[in-house]
Amino acid sequence: MKARVILVEPENAGNLGAVARAMKNFRCKDLTLVNPKADALGDEAKARAMHGFPVLQKARVVDSLQEALRGVDVAVATSAKTQDRMQILRSPLPVRAFMARHRTTDSVYGFVFGCERIGLTNEQLKQCDLTLTIPADRAYPTLNLSHQPRNALYEAALARGTRVHKGFLRKRVKEELIQKWLDLIHCGEKIRNKDYALAVFKALLARTPLERKEARLLLGVFDSVLKRVGQFPGPKAALSERPGKPP
Repeated sequence: MKARVILVEPENAGNLGAVARAMKNFRCKDLTLVNPKADALGDEAKARAMHGFPVLQKARVVDSLQEALRGVDVAVATSAKTQDRMQILRSPLPVRAFMARHRTTDSVYGFVFGCERIGLTNEQLKQCDLTLTIPADRAYPTLNLSHQPRNALYEAALARGTRVHKGFLRKRVKEELIQKWLDLIHCGEKIRNKDYALAVFKALLARTPLERKEARLLLGVFDSVLKRVGQFPGPKAALSERPGKPP
């Protein structure tokens, strides 16, 4: 597993330093800052980062989450907020359960953390494949930004040394599967909530890492169904229409 830590609009320089220090502890060097509000290279961040300061010095700074996710195979959001199970964006998987399923992949995972005040918005969650949560007391489940990446990276480190399988699908194949699913959704007149159907399928792909041969089988089945209903190779729903993706 290859990890990228993505911080969305962080506001506290001390938290930036603490995250960099945690990344250094767990041999993670890939840090991306989305429109940061705090000074990542100032004295406070440097003091908190200690030997992790080079992580901040080499961090990428981008303007949008979409840009931060380039090169990421699986985008993993984190949230302490949970709602009804029908709300797929707020139905997180425990971080340890996720790591247990994905520890043998060689994919690039982007772990996305929101700003200190409001966390991640629903629009930002829609740009990710699934949501994780770090189990905490229900009376006060919200962890500080300085602690969230540390917990996720610790769980990822537990998998280090496990034999890596290189047969899992990459982002290009995953997007092809999503495109076929979109075509199927738009063929179904009785599918009223197409956004929800898409979100469920994306979460399914993220929760269960498929091998390439399994992905090819699914693509073949999707093509057969689309041909049967006379919608292939007809007009397709554009991937830019996916929730959370700008046109």
